Amino acid sequence: MPQRKNMTWGEIPKQRVRNFLEVLLDKHNYAEDLLSAEWQSLDGDRHRLYVHYTTKTNLVRLSRGNRYPSMKQKAEIQDAIAHLEELQILTDLRSVKTGAKAEKLSFYLDLPTRNSSDILNFILCQKWPNKSVEKTKTKDRQSNSTSFGDRSDRPIAVASPEYEAIAEIEQWGNQTIIRWRIKFSGSVDQLTPESIAKMQTTVRKLAGDRSQNIMDIHEGSIVIEFEGSEAGFRRIQTLLNRGELTEIEGFPIEAVEVVPQPIHLSQWQSNRWPTGWQELSSLLTPSQYQFAFGWRSGWEPETIAGQTIAIAGISLVLAIASVRESNNQTSILLQLHPTGNEATLPAHLELILRDRTGQTILTTATENSNSNILQLEIKGHPGEEFTLNISRENDTITKRFVI
Repeated sequence: MPQRKNMTWGEIPKQRVRNFLEVLLDKHNYAEDLLSAEWQSLDGDRHRLYVHYTTKTNLVRLSRGNRYPSMKQKAEIQDAIAHLEELQILTDLRSVKTGAKAEKLSFYLDLPTRNSSDILNFILCQKWPNKSVEKTKTKDRQSNSTSFGDRSDRPIAVASPEYEAIAEIEQWGNQTIIRWRIKFSGSVDQLTPESIAKMQTTVRKLAGDRSQNIMDIHEGSIVIEFEGSEAGFRRIQTLLNRGELTEIEGFPIEAVEVVPQPIHLSQWQSNRWPTGWQELSSLLTPSQYQFAFGWRSGWEPETIAGQTIAIAGISLVLAIASVRESNNQTSILLQLHPTGNEATLPAHLELILRDRTGQTILTTATENSNSNILQLEIKGHPGEEFTLNISRENDTITKRFVI
C-alpha cells in the first residue's frame, strides 16, 4: 500500500481547505440532498459539525457551480480532507475509501466555535502555520542539514489510504477488453450528466457493443476514456478514418486512440530502457542530478531513468527511480526537472498520482516559478498499477506504470 508522503502546507492546499470549509459552513443555503449536516454541542466549549451525507461531486458543484466536476476538481476535495485530518480537525467516517463508493462522504469536524470567521481564523491562521513550521523542522532533520536552496514554492500532497490495481487488458471468453479514449474539442465544463449519458449510449450503438463504458473524464480539451471490446473500438476507429464519424452529441472529435499500455517497472534493467526512456544522467546537469538524489543517504535505487516531455509548449525532464525493499514493497520516486537551459519549473505545474480506478493517491503542484524540482514518492507491491498525470493550463500528459 502506498504510504502518505510530501504533505506540505503552501498556499494552494490552504486555499483548497478554505473553499472546502466555506461550503460546509454555509450549509444552511443548500438542499439536504446535496449536503446534509448539523451542529452538535460537546462538553465545555467544543462544537462538532457533523456531515451526515454529501459527495465530492456535490461539494465541487456547490463551490464552483460546475454541473459535472472533473477528476482533478474532486481530487482537490480529497486534498482538503487529508489536510484537515492531518490537523486533527476532521474525522473521516467512510468505511470504503477507494472506488465508486468513496465518492460518498461522511465525516465530522471538531471545532472551538460555530462562528464561520472564527473557525477560518482558528484553522488557517493558528493551526496551519504551526503545522507548516513543524513539517519544515522535520524535513530539515531528515535531510541531515543539507541545504536545498530557497524552496518558497511549496508542493501540496494528498494521499488515499487504500490502493488497488486492475489489469488493463482482460479476456472475457473470446473477447479482448481494452481501454481507449476519445478527445473532443471543448471544455469539461460544457458537459452535463445528460450529455455524458447520451455519449455513452451513442458510442455503444456505433461500436455495436453494449459493454462499452465510460471509465474516466479528463481535462485538456475533453478526453473521455472507455472500456469495452477491442472489436467495438475498431468499429469506432474505422468510422472516424472513413470520415463517417466527426462528432458525438455536438462535440467535434479530435482523436480516437488506445490508452497506452503501462510501463512495467519490474522489467527495467540498466542500459535497457523502454522506448523513449534513457539514462537520467544524460538528461540532467551534474548539479541537477546531485540535487535530485545526492542528499538521500543510504538510498541506492536499482533503476534511475528519465525522458524529455513537452507540456503547454515547455520542455521538461520526467525522472523515475525505484528500489525494492525487504518487505516486498518497492519505493518509487517520481520527479520533474527543468531542461538544462532553464533554471526553474514553470508556475502552476501539477503532478497527480491515481490508482487504477482513478482515485487520487498523491498530488503536488508548483505555486510560482521559483521551484527547480517537483516530486512525489510512493510505496507499493509488485503488480500494483498507478497513473501519473502531468498538467499545466489546459494540457495534460498521462503516464501509466505497473510496479
